[in-house]
Amino acid sequence: MINRKTLKCVSCGTRVTTRTGIGHATVQKHKFPCPTCKIEIGFLLNVNQETPDLKYEEPSNAKWDDAAGDSANEILFYPEVMIPKDLQPPISPFVATFGNFKNIEEYQKEEAVRRLSKDKLWPALQRAYVHFENGNLDLMAKECQAITSGMPVLKDQEDRGGWIFAVTRQFFDRFVAYPGRAAKIEASIQAATRKSEKELRALANEYVTSGRMAALWKEIKSVRFQFLQLYESLLPFLMVYRYWKDHLRNTDDYLVSTKNFEDLRSFYVDTVETSFRLLVIGLAVELIATTGAPRVKTKAGEEDIWWFEQLNNGIKDGQLKKYPVFDRLTAALDLRLRNGVGHHSAHYDVTTDEIVYTKADGPKLHEAHLPHTQFVRKVFEAYCAFELLTVYFQWLFVAGGGKL
Repeated sequence: MINRKTLKCVSCGTRVTTRTGIGHATVQKHKFPCPTCKIEIGFLLNVNQETPDLKYEEPSNAKWDDAAGDSANEILFYPEVMIPKDLQPPISPFVATFGNFKNIEEYQKEEAVRRLSKDKLWPALQRAYVHFENGNLDLMAKECQAITSGMPVLKDQEDRGGWIFAVTRQFFDRFVAYPGRAAKIEASIQAATRKSEKELRALANEYVTSGRMAALWKEIKSVRFQFLQLYESLLPFLMVYRYWKDHLRNTDDYLVSTKNFEDLRSFYVDTVETSFRLLVIGLAVELIATTGAPRVKTKAGEEDIWWFEQLNNGIKDGQLKKYPVFDRLTAALDLRLRNGVGHHSAHYDVTTDEIVYTKADGPKLHEAHLPHTQFVRKVFEAYCAFELLTVYFQWLFVAGGGKL
């Protein structure tokens, strides 16, 4: 469904007809430059999915002006799909990209499951977390039974912790590009357990007693909550990576419709920061698997894993690059971009459709420009890396007896 509504620029009076595809998000944020004076114009569309009902808020730097009919100037917004840069009206972007899918029916079927998961099952899983934290096993089981079929006998806290994380893993695997990549991490955890289960459990106990386990539990929940709030903005890249044909996945000639940089940048910063805390567990597990203890070799001798934790994130790669399992993960966590967009001066430039931020190069500062579409891609890739890294936390949590 595409809805048409015309507005007039308050500066130069140019009229523009917006053609907006209706997605599943409750709020759609769209921005574009006035075709004449280039001032930024933006509007919010509130979507009631239950009724259904549409409500446009007053635009910024423009006024709604439907009385005189459509304008010769038209602009298309179509959330949740990739839009070819050279798309000509009135062709739908979904129609234009239909041939890119490996199997369109598979995408539609699995997206329906994700939609149900986000809208109906996620609230139940959040309630299950509360009951787990409070030790209410019966209520936790009741909520989880709405998410998964059957429930094993859970004889202790370790079993309960392992089970609720297994349910969580099954839930979020639906939302990442390559869920199968977790197998390498699970193999490392199994190797660490065989090499020295004692050291693995001792590490987990330190995480519990120091408060790190509880702190990371909260951070992981926060990142996942933000992701599901922003899911519709990131969906185009899940579609590309998981469902498009391999040779058609280059997105340089595509745009994404929703321009919500402010929301995405805070999510990106949180995702990268939490991922680097999870990498501390990852390195400790790899060290136990290969040497039997979470001790880091340096030029000055050996250091414990907490020495590595205290290192600046920008120099942690000196240790991480020794283990190939981290290569794809660290590549998806762009620290220069994290530092750039984390600064208050970073902004979205509506005239170029770019993210603009400052990047340090030694003593000099340079203004960096990143196409908005590629920024969204980097946000999604960072989230996928984060989800893989939570597998380390999952099994450390179990090794700690399921205690926070």
